[in-house]
Amino acid sequence: MAEPGQIGTRQKPAQRPLSAQRIYGDPTLFSSARLCAPWRDPLLRAQLNERLRRMVLDRVRAELPPGFEMHVQSNHRLGIDCQANAEVTGQGVALKLRLPHNRIVIRLTTPDGIPGRLDPDVILSYDLEAETTLRLPDATGGRVRVGSIGIGATRIGTPQNRGISGGLRRVVDGLVRFLGGPEFAARLQQPRHTGVHPLMALDLRDWNHCLASADALDERRFETVSRGGQLVMRLTRRQASVVP
Repeated sequence: MAEPGQIGTRQKPAQRPLSAQRIYGDPTLFSSARLCAPWRDPLLRAQLNERLRRMVLDRVRAELPPGFEMHVQSNHRLGIDCQANAEVTGQGVALKLRLPHNRIVIRLTTPDGIPGRLDPDVILSYDLEAETTLRLPDATGGRVRVGSIGIGATRIGTPQNRGISGGLRRVVDGLVRFLGGPEFAARLQQPRHTGVHPLMALDLRDWNHCLASADALDERRFETVSRGGQLVMRLTRRQASVVP
């Protein structure tokens, strides 16, 4: 029983996804379809869309010049695509998800209220990224755990606008900085947002149950090594190597 299980992958999971098949028979654990499934749930998408819409509109509304107001057509739309990636990294598995081509539409009403006047608006696209690392145990009885989660906006596009000038342009510039800054990321990481966080949907119960079954084996520990781009977990009585 030198090698009871293996989590194997090439470093390019798009070609060969990570698999925990030899641990408990689930080759889809780290597949893109499995990791992206929550993004495609209509209820969760609706919740995340609404929270992102409020975050963005509140940020813009706070900086509008006097007399300008937010139009009811302002909205946020999540992209329909999802990309997931998993890579072996030391004693864990690094997970990264990207939801590209999210779209923010900001439409404003002008202070003069002239009938027929074109309302100024701006359209902005960006990618939403989330990443974490699964921490793997080295002692029997240990559990696979999800590490700290990072989430934020990347690849923010150039704003497309109509009728935006002067003070409104400064508002748009502020929105771009907000999306790429720490405040946006911090607000997404607040507890009320984790319910729609895709990485939180990864169910590790079966994997941890299998690892827990090794408890009865005396004087053994889990050893995790990388072999040709693969992460191999095995039981061993050898002492852990000490790095000077």
